[in-house]
Amino acid sequence: MNPVDLLSEMIALEAAAPTHSLRHRQGYNDLLGFGFFRETGAISAVVCAECSDPHTAQIKFEDSTYGYYCPELCFVELARERMNTVTPNLPFLIGQLADAFDCKRRKATPVYGETWRIGSVSTDQGDIVLCFLPRLSDEDDARQLADALSREVHAPSRLVVSAEGQLPISIAMTVTLNELVEMSPRNGCLIPQFDLCTLGDVP
Repeated sequence: MNPVDLLSEMIALEAAAPTHSLRHRQGYNDLLGFGFFRETGAISAVVCAECSDPHTAQIKFEDSTYGYYCPELCFVELARERMNTVTPNLPFLIGQLADAFDCKRRKATPVYGETWRIGSVSTDQGDIVLCFLPRLSDEDDARQLADALSREVHAPSRLVVSAEGQLPISIAMTVTLNELVEMSPRNGCLIPQFDLCTLGDVP
């Protein structure tokens, strides 16, 4: 399994995830170790699935122990490692994508909303501007993208990379992150899976 598959899955969630639920997933340790995931602290609530009526409960710290109160089971202890969370490190990912394609005109912060400009790539057919959006699955995502790109200098050729979804749009070519790159297990560098010059006439 390409670790980028797990990274894409996490980006599409758009939320922090408990470490214990990812720890045994293939590629997780590499993604964390190389910087694609970052630790974001601890969760403050859990869903109790131990009793006959699952419910949300706030985490408490009592008598040197973490846990939560359940109407049926009283105080339920919770191992500290089950509370840690991680989230994708998007600024790091954008920088790694820019390095992988030797981009110029890079931007280290979002253009607008959740849309990022990775940078521009020089090809024999002219420059291609690479952009990133976590999801491109529906019309709302497409509108957000169009709004963000309207704030940028017009580019004749654009390629939009998304973690999930590849909704066809008139203003750019689209590709999913796990189609575009793989991650080297040796050093964590992203490896392009095709030459952007082969895209032909990018809108």
